Amino acid sequence: DLGPTHRPTRVGSATLRAAATLGPWGAFLASRHANCPADTLEQVAASSDWRLRSGILDNPCAEDAFIARAADLEPMDETAMSTGVDQLRVLADRSASVAALAALVDHPRPAVRLALARHPSLAGPIVGRLAADGSPDIRRIAARHPRIDPADVELLVRAGSTPDLMRLADPDPHLPEAELDRLASGGRWARQLAVRHPATPTATLARLMCDEDGKLREWAAAHPAAPRDVIAEIRRAGGAADFQGIAEPDPEVPIDVLRRVAALGPWGAMIVSWHPNAPAELSGSR
Repeated sequence: DLGPTHRPTRVGSATLRAAATLGPWGAFLASRHANCPADTLEQVAASSDWRLRSGILDNPCAEDAFIARAADLEPMDETAMSTGVDQLRVLADRSASVAALAALVDHPRPAVRLALARHPSLAGPIVGRLAADGSPDIRRIAARHPRIDPADVELLVRAGSTPDLMRLADPDPHLPEAELDRLASGGRWARQLAVRHPATPTATLARLMCDEDGKLREWAAAHPAAPRDVIAEIRRAGGAADFQGIAEPDPEVPIDVLRRVAALGPWGAMIVSWHPNAPAELSGSR
């Protein structure tokens, strides 16, 4: 297992090529080296395992094409591709600025966030964000980062996570409501812990019912403390009964109800944008 401050040492290309033949772990280690041969990088870049491909993002000499494939960048024109790759070059730069690294914390590709979690120069708050990532592999690396704030891990554990941040555990039933509300504004794992906690307040559950993640919306609506009046308003605005999509809205729902639903979160704003009576400032979210 690699710690976040691990730095590959100089190894010959023949040795790296041989290491890659030993299995995925050997291929991952080899791909991180500056003098990794192109055929080994090609092998790793072609892998379906994003955790394995993330090793290429630690390699300061990897060609643009390998970085783009490792990060699974969407097809784009040459200029946009170059810009995307340039942004990812900071992952292999041990002197990268805190701001450049922070810009990647919400990157849509998990391979990027995994490589970010290994970077030794991360600021504590960014490590804390990664500790609440939706991927258990990313959370595990973040939990071991030397700059992680122990209080961030402690909060997640009290909310119902195992100490390694990989799995669910029994929560502390006495966790303050303010802390649960804070979790509901965090990463996917933090929000999942909040939505399953028995003491999560109704106002927090209302926000989670309009979360961007459909499964969290469903769980929030099923929580015993979920506010029934808010559920009714979401459905009148056009939210599906299962909280997964859009349904036929109530055409006579008051404008103030639409505004309240839109203010709950991204899904609320989206369903309101499709309502025929949505105010002009809310109709652009579709």
